[in-house]
Amino acid sequence: MKLIKTIKNNKTVFIDFLFICIVFIFSFPNFNPDFNTGLDAPFRWAYNYLFINDYETLLNINYAYGPLAFLKVPVVLGNNFLIALLFFSFTKFLFLYLLLLIGKVRLEIFGYLLVLVLSYFLKVDSIIIGLTIIFCINYLNKKNLVHYSLAVLFSFVGLYIKPYIGINCLSVLFMLWIVLIVQKTLYKRILLLATITILLTIVITIIISGNLFYVFEYLSVAFHLSSGYSSSLALFPDNNWLWLSIFILSVISIPFFINKKDWKYFLILFPVFFFSWKYGMVREEFNYYTQMIETIILLWGFLILTSSFNKKRYYLIPVVSITALFFNLTLMNTNNNKFKIDLFGVKNFKTIVLSYDSFVKSVHQISIDNVKINHLPVDIREEIGNNSIDIYPWDFSYIVANNLNWQPRKTFQSIGICGWSDQRGCNSFSHEKGPEFILFHSKKDTSGGYLGSIDYRFLLNVEPLTNIQLFNNYDIYKINEKFTLFKKNSTPNYKLPIFDSTQIITWDTWYKCPKNSNGLSKVKVYIHKNIYGRILQFLYKDYEYYIDYKLTNSTVLTYRFIPSIAENGIWVNPMIRNFNSGLQNEVVSEIRFRASSSIGIIDDISIQWVEIEKKKVIYR
Repeated sequence: MKLIKTIKNNKTVFIDFLFICIVFIFSFPNFNPDFNTGLDAPFRWAYNYLFINDYETLLNINYAYGPLAFLKVPVVLGNNFLIALLFFSFTKFLFLYLLLLIGKVRLEIFGYLLVLVLSYFLKVDSIIIGLTIIFCINYLNKKNLVHYSLAVLFSFVGLYIKPYIGINCLSVLFMLWIVLIVQKTLYKRILLLATITILLTIVITIIISGNLFYVFEYLSVAFHLSSGYSSSLALFPDNNWLWLSIFILSVISIPFFINKKDWKYFLILFPVFFFSWKYGMVREEFNYYTQMIETIILLWGFLILTSSFNKKRYYLIPVVSITALFFNLTLMNTNNNKFKIDLFGVKNFKTIVLSYDSFVKSVHQISIDNVKINHLPVDIREEIGNNSIDIYPWDFSYIVANNLNWQPRKTFQSIGICGWSDQRGCNSFSHEKGPEFILFHSKKDTSGGYLGSIDYRFLLNVEPLTNIQLFNNYDIYKINEKFTLFKKNSTPNYKLPIFDSTQIITWDTWYKCPKNSNGLSKVKVYIHKNIYGRILQFLYKDYEYYIDYKLTNSTVLTYRFIPSIAENGIWVNPMIRNFNSGLQNEVVSEIRFRASSSIGIIDDISIQWVEIEKKKVIYR
């Protein structure tokens, strides 16, 4: 009898393993490990480059990714793509197998079907979050310390890939602790789990950084940056709030239609529901929103696999919930991007895995061809030589295309996440720490200027403190139609700033600007929210804020700004709109502040004018 049982068990394991192999190959995604010009592609190259060539600098970058970012955004550089491919394959295979083991217990044959469906919605983010969830669920059911240890391990691996992944994983661990406390787990067991958590945190952090205290610095950076996302990365397409309300109701009603004994699973999943919502709804671009949908599909899959629904018809609720998100996508997706699922991933597997060498070779050549457009003129490249240089605001493809001696700044790319990051990064352009050259490339804005930034912002308002350091410690050296080359000077260009007294102004009203014919004028802006505004920002996102500049010729320029960054000073005069032309700079006579809604904002705005007198001319 034991022999027969063993044979049956081995047969089951073999069938399960074979099934996962087939699912893995058929759901194998397409990878695009090339790099290009622009905003997103260069940062992928930069993280991969620094991981290979300057890991110490990478550890000190304050940005939205961590030192292991190449595992999520690999490019063909060194062995990075191969390592990332192996990491993805191992974790996805492990996730699918463990998910199947859970699914078979309750759903039997339908468990196989659900695992097949979920396999098409897996990215590195969701795989690591999913593995953390599985190991936490397994620990709840089996009380095996190995499962808990693996949950902690994957949480910190995810954290060091990208804080967003780590925050989700750590929130799952936190909710596991809440469930254990509610279940009145013995304090000795709680103490043991705490010890395991601390020891693994120490070991993983030392392996990653060589510094025991790095985790605290890293978490501090993650907290400050994530607190700024609700404002700095917010986009505001049209939404159908009927469909979104249906989705919200479907999630918060979960405790009412699952068996009470399974509430523990909902508690573990709930923070991931919330963070996925925030991720997709703050930055309502197609890629962000569809990644939210994919994560929500996975979470509903977990709930179906682990929880007993009170009535069979309640299994329609996840379908309605996901459908509601897709219906809202049709309204907000103004670019008509298509949500595609590659149902036959065998072709991807053959191209990328079975023909790996030729795939890597072709991708490398594509990358080299992509960045050729940013080759520097021969005379400028010779002037730079092997001197250190940084690229502002974000297109690092100049480094690749010209083999420059790159010295990255602490804030990495200048997209203006929060005022705190500007304060942290401004010394990167100081006399002592700054590179010899800064290549300041242009981006056209909606008002016809060439100092545009993301989301209709004015580039000089993205990092106010950093910009002042740049203009103070660097002079214009060369001008090209695509960029301006700054070179470090020997003496500062400006005197110390003079701060006026604080004034109180109101929204939607024009205010005259102080005259300053021999320097710069900036204004520090302090916006205050009431309790409604704070709750809205936490649960959803902040409002849109605008500054209107009225020039002396009566032209009005409008740019978006971020409140926390505005506290470091909004640029007013002279209105520099293009370093790259010989045009005289314009003068702003009046400014006005506006917001997309006044419900959650206090009427009074505190402002403080800042005058910075120049010592010599550094711009035209």
